Amino acid sequence: MIITSLRPTLKGTNILVENLCDKDIVCYTNPGAIYQILSNLLMNSVIHAYDEGQNGVIHIFCEQSSDSLKLTYQDDGRGIPPENLSKLFDPFF
Repeated sequence: MIITSLRPTLKGTNILVENLCDKDIVCYTNPGAIYQILSNLLMNSVIHAYDEGQNGVIHIFCEQSSDSLKLTYQDDGRGIPPENLSKLFDPFF
């Protein structure tokens, strides 16, 4: 549903979003929080990871264990310049 709601934004790009999560996963959580996290990650990739018109792929994986869910997000964009790595977790950077 998150990917569907962002379809108008993604439509004008050459970026493919692959949802590789098992459809049988059951998770009780605040859906608004998950929506905000994933939509922010997707928009960050669209805005910062790719040049205009560049092809790209975003993968979203989910793994469920007995009491937890692991969400893995990755894009094949340009990455973070080495000079910015030390500031990555600074507020508002």
